[in-house]
Amino acid sequence: MNFEKLELKNFRNFDSLTLQLSPSINMFLGCNGQGKTNLLESIYMLTHGESFRPGPGDTFVRQGDKNLSRSAFVRGKVRIKNLQSDIEMRFENSAKRVFVDNKKSVQSRLTAQFPTILFSPDSLLAIKQGPESRRILIDQLLVQHNQRNKQIIVDYIRVLRTRNRLLKDHLSKKIASDELVKILESLNPSFLNIATELVLARIESLQAITPKFEDAMRFLNDSKSIETSIEYLVSEECANSWNRAKIFDSLQKRAIALAKAEMASGSTLVGPHKHDIRILFNGRDSRYYSSQGQQRALILSFKMAQIVYHHEVYQCYPVLLLDDVMSELDVEKRSRLVEFLETVQAQILITATDLDFSINLNRDKIKVFHIESGRVSLA
Repeated sequence: MNFEKLELKNFRNFDSLTLQLSPSINMFLGCNGQGKTNLLESIYMLTHGESFRPGPGDTFVRQGDKNLSRSAFVRGKVRIKNLQSDIEMRFENSAKRVFVDNKKSVQSRLTAQFPTILFSPDSLLAIKQGPESRRILIDQLLVQHNQRNKQIIVDYIRVLRTRNRLLKDHLSKKIASDELVKILESLNPSFLNIATELVLARIESLQAITPKFEDAMRFLNDSKSIETSIEYLVSEECANSWNRAKIFDSLQKRAIALAKAEMASGSTLVGPHKHDIRILFNGRDSRYYSSQGQQRALILSFKMAQIVYHHEVYQCYPVLLLDDVMSELDVEKRSRLVEFLETVQAQILITATDLDFSINLNRDKIKVFHIESGRVSLA
């Protein structure tokens, strides 16, 4: 898959932009604050339906004088093997809509249909940060490989919100305790079933990617002696070997045990939104026993494995977005990552402040752009 053309209008700090992109390596150079990340964000949004940076919807529309249009769009012309598609995201103040080939689409279809993988300084901190960052890491893996998995996540979020709303209404005395218990008794079977499906999908995806993750980490460190593994944690217990029945039984018992606590807190305390993953480096929890450099290398290896896994399943590569990642790596890891990128036939978009790290890249494949104050030119 690759983007042949990208168009922006009033998006972030871009007034109007049309780019013809290389199917191999596209380098975007510029000082900080010039729009490099905004450019990668536009492609990410076209393929995920949302940004990788938090903020209200109106932040995507370029700010300016009071007469400036409050609408914006991002468009991309995409080729996957012999098929071509047009993707467009329109912004009207805080609202956004997505169209594929001029037909309205939904977020749940985008990621599986148009796969991209993001490497960013924030994503490299997933181990160091809280459980939510690591859950995002798994769920991005899920939705990229199977549209059904995205629907499982959407369905789970929907029933979770319903359950939380009921618990909050009880906390504010809008619903009596006996009434809430009856409602939850009817809702819990569907909640536990969809929760079980999501946990099972996560475990199966981790099992599939783990061998490639191990290979990537050994390659990145140029060492065959490194041992890595990933554990899916349910209430701090490793659930890698659990089947559907055991997952459901564990969730059900946990729900019964915490029923009173949920009513007292006004929120759901059981389910995959509370789970975590533990990444082990040489047998020890990397969150506590690995250096920051090792933690970054582990997440980088996870994403490299994701690329290899996607190609193995679909016989094509996702688009790779590397946002100022090279500055986060030491010289050796940077060199090994460049070596890996040279082996994949993927379209790559890289942002950086200089070309120092690209010495080992095939210069014939690189298209270099310069960005300054939202204006892009060929370097």
